[in-house]
Amino acid sequence: MVISDNIVEIQSKIKPKKTKHNNYLQQAFKLGIIKKNSTVKYKNVIVEVSVLDEHAALLYENHPYYSFYKFMLAFNKHARYSKLIIDEIPYYNFRKELKIKEKTSRMYTIPLSISSTTPRTKLHDEPTSDSFDHEIMKYFIGYGFEQSLVRSFMDREAHLDLKTNSEIMLDFLEERQYIDPTIFIGVEGNSGVASGEDKSLLMKWGLTEKAASELRNSVIDDTLWCKQILYHWLFEWILNPWGSFSQMSFHDIFYNAQSPRNQWNSYDRKGGPQMFASSYDDIAAKIDEILSNNTKVSNVNSTNSTRRAYFHATNQQSAQSISKNGIKLGYSKHSLDFGFNPSFYLNPDIGNAIDWIKPRKGFNAIVVYWVDVEKIQSMKYRNLVTEGDDVWKKVVVASRCAQKSEVDKDDFVYGYQLSNPRQIRSEWEDRGREVEFSWQNVIPSARWFEPIRHLQLAVKTPDAVELMDSYCVGVIYFHTD
Repeated sequence: MVISDNIVEIQSKIKPKKTKHNNYLQQAFKLGIIKKNSTVKYKNVIVEVSVLDEHAALLYENHPYYSFYKFMLAFNKHARYSKLIIDEIPYYNFRKELKIKEKTSRMYTIPLSISSTTPRTKLHDEPTSDSFDHEIMKYFIGYGFEQSLVRSFMDREAHLDLKTNSEIMLDFLEERQYIDPTIFIGVEGNSGVASGEDKSLLMKWGLTEKAASELRNSVIDDTLWCKQILYHWLFEWILNPWGSFSQMSFHDIFYNAQSPRNQWNSYDRKGGPQMFASSYDDIAAKIDEILSNNTKVSNVNSTNSTRRAYFHATNQQSAQSISKNGIKLGYSKHSLDFGFNPSFYLNPDIGNAIDWIKPRKGFNAIVVYWVDVEKIQSMKYRNLVTEGDDVWKKVVVASRCAQKSEVDKDDFVYGYQLSNPRQIRSEWEDRGREVEFSWQNVIPSARWFEPIRHLQLAVKTPDAVELMDSYCVGVIYFHTD
């Protein structure tokens, strides 16, 4: 929507509040880059620039905002500059133009009497300290990102001192995605594309060649790799970078001669008992027996029990964290199958969970939950299997295209897994993602797995997390060479 000057009448006595942040809106206005009726787009909202008391103002919902920063905070608590578009120009290009204008302006205002050896005054948009600048760079390099790309990003980005390192990294990734949307999806899985070609796209995300190779080579099954869009593999890397190196100490524990195979141990361990598997096949074949041998599980073989097992497959480090500290939705991925917001997913079938981690090199794990199905169904619970295929297709496509869906406010959502997320995102990009409701044209393309429709349960809210944490009964560890 567009909000213009005549929507709200602002009294002339209202003045823009002073702020300690650099005000790029007012700077650009003074330099003539932004003018009256210039457009500013943030997410799906477009506003026009008004002039109030000789200051630029963004009018949104009957309120004037005198800076980009305050305007973005009207939407949520985290301002994402990479989402801003000014007069159809991405924010990072706008900042380049602003810097050039600022430098040109200063060239003609510096007194000639000032010696070239006079120390120059630090600009407001430069890092406030070398140590702060170094800390951010060290953080990125530790995750395997290319130093030159990070430096270029930091030179453009504003308010670094107001954000955590993880927030800065997410802003960096958002900017990389905007530069080339193809890198969000990936190319492997398309006809004629060779295995491993996503490595070059990972480098476009900003990873070094070494880090990109490490990430891609961590998944030895091409089919599994193509089940997820490239961004989600990158997200897993951010949660657990250089995984094969950080698991060396666990190697000694797993292969210790005193560690029994296929037996629950360490019941007094925070997070519950654990098991070191002899093989994936042994666990899959004996899962009922394995569950019945866990003292935290009851009524495994009872036909009257409302309990059933659910499994969350992940890497070893994440499994340890989940079992000890509980589910953290903030560490989960957004825009998966059942909702835009981050959700935690479980499988009701051990074989399906194993298929997910078996092709991934290194130490993997399955967190086991013994769930009271009647209890979770008494909460805000949606069963997309019984609601029909059309509802399921609409939900998964909306979710994968980062749109709001009808399940966003539910506690639990149960239904089929989407088998072609890359195709969905690619078709949406091709049809014009900036066109409102264009994602709906992709709904008919949604597919589940055949011949078995793999099922999953999404845990979506803090109340649901608290309940699910109480159902955790242990972790099973595996190793893939």
